[in-house]
Amino acid sequence: MLWPTYRYYISAGGWPYFIGVLFFLMATQGLQIGSAFWLSFWGTVNTRAALNGSPLSTDQNVYYLNMYALISMVGVVGLVARALILAQHRLGTSTALHNNLLGATLGAPVAFFDVTPLGRILNRFSSDMQVVDEDLSQNISQLSNSLFQCLGAVGAIAGATLGTFLVLCVPLVVVYERFQRFFRKSNTAIARLQSVSLSPIYADFSQALAGLNSIRAYGVGADFITRLQRRVDYNSTAFVMTNLASQWLALRLDFLGSLISLFVAVIAVSTASMGFIPAGYLALGLTYSFQLTTYLKFAVRMMASFEASMNAVERQKFYIDNIEQEEDATMKDALVAVPDSWPSEGAIVGTNVQMRYRDGPLVLKGLSFSVKGGEKIGVAGRTGSGKSSLMIALFRIQELAGGTIFIDGVDARTVPLSVLRARLGIIPQDPVIFSASVRFNLDPFDQHRYTPRAPCADSALVFIVNPLSLQRRGAVVGAGVGGHEGARVVAAGQAGRGGGRGRRQFLHGPAPAHVYRPGPAAQAQDPRPGRGAWLPPHDFCLLFFSSYPLTTCRRRRRSTTRRTR
Repeated sequence: MLWPTYRYYISAGGWPYFIGVLFFLMATQGLQIGSAFWLSFWGTVNTRAALNGSPLSTDQNVYYLNMYALISMVGVVGLVARALILAQHRLGTSTALHNNLLGATLGAPVAFFDVTPLGRILNRFSSDMQVVDEDLSQNISQLSNSLFQCLGAVGAIAGATLGTFLVLCVPLVVVYERFQRFFRKSNTAIARLQSVSLSPIYADFSQALAGLNSIRAYGVGADFITRLQRRVDYNSTAFVMTNLASQWLALRLDFLGSLISLFVAVIAVSTASMGFIPAGYLALGLTYSFQLTTYLKFAVRMMASFEASMNAVERQKFYIDNIEQEEDATMKDALVAVPDSWPSEGAIVGTNVQMRYRDGPLVLKGLSFSVKGGEKIGVAGRTGSGKSSLMIALFRIQELAGGTIFIDGVDARTVPLSVLRARLGIIPQDPVIFSASVRFNLDPFDQHRYTPRAPCADSALVFIVNPLSLQRRGAVVGAGVGGHEGARVVAAGQAGRGGGRGRRQFLHGPAPAHVYRPGPAAQAQDPRPGRGAWLPPHDFCLLFFSSYPLTTCRRRRRSTTRRTR
């Protein structure tokens, strides 16, 4: 694992919080060891006083007891402060990573989603995000605890043996470093295999859900179940290998711990006649030598687990840093600010428009057109004639390979994408209706809610909803517009035969609206001209009707037939 990944994770949560966690860790560990030595010192003083025939008085014992309690209480306060600071760092890190990952993914061009499996993207937001939210913070806390416990135990043993343990400490550190390095590299590689084998499981499951009807129709459900079970077996194999690697490490660390206990015992026995090590210090040294083995095993496991968990951060960081954005820094330098009233007329002029998808051939080859403000245009053509490509070029979903598109005299390439797509309305072929109130579906950003400064904001919603007769169909808009806020949108998807889903686009005032009509399958259900295609009663907006049947274009002011090139 590279240092930039660790640095990115720490900086996402904030360096002050991280330094604060380290400070309180050192302080609490020092206080814990200090309380143990104070207790040993108290026992030694009490024993000597008893041997001299003048045992400690009650006041003296109370003094030693109060000092021990004070050191312990300060340590508890330090533990609480460390936990609070670590929780704040964890919350900031998770929030920053999620927001950055979401922004990078939403800002990616359509080509990214064409070549990236859906299961891989879901894995970043589900499994990897869960590791960052839950596992990683817990691993950091346990790893930092175990590391400082190891350092504290080594310091305690060195202090108890009056520094003689440092002679054995150097070769033990060398052997321990080799063991843990070999284990960490192996465990990290196994964790990568486990994560990589998880993405196909998500992908197969989501694809099976999407194509469930086809799977049942062809009777291949057993094949999909077998393939999914095989992928789960691959993932479980990596998990079993992780446990085997942990047992390999535990065997070797137990051997190192036995050597430490043997060294302390040999020093104590060989110097017993000289009284080199006090009895209290000897007991303290043996106690920490037994605990050090546990600390070492837990520290290496937590180090390997932490490094394996950091793979999730590494993968998320790769998406954040390497996904190509629709509007990168070089494009932002060429953007211009447009007035709030743009576009006021809706005039569109395309000159020699050329567009291709990724590295493919041109799908729009030198298209030139001119549309006056307020006109209603019908664009009709067979499949593959370029109707959708014209809409994609207008919204800059795919950048032009050549030519220009001007909207009210402003080059669309110089307008920020957030502004361009907010000022243009679009009614997609497949409507998206959220399971929420009608108000939320019409105004998801609360731009038309009643406030003391905008008492007439709801009137725009009423103007849009009234012609659809939603009250008679059982759906309500929400508080302030004829109903309750929590009402679900039940009949709104069918109200107006598709025209209802287009009305939300006209809440934004005069702007070109691109209306993408359904194909011949939907028209065959009701062949009457223009049936279900709702037109606004006002004449301020421009509509592009991309439709297959020519009968749909009879009510438009101009119709254009696109031929496949």
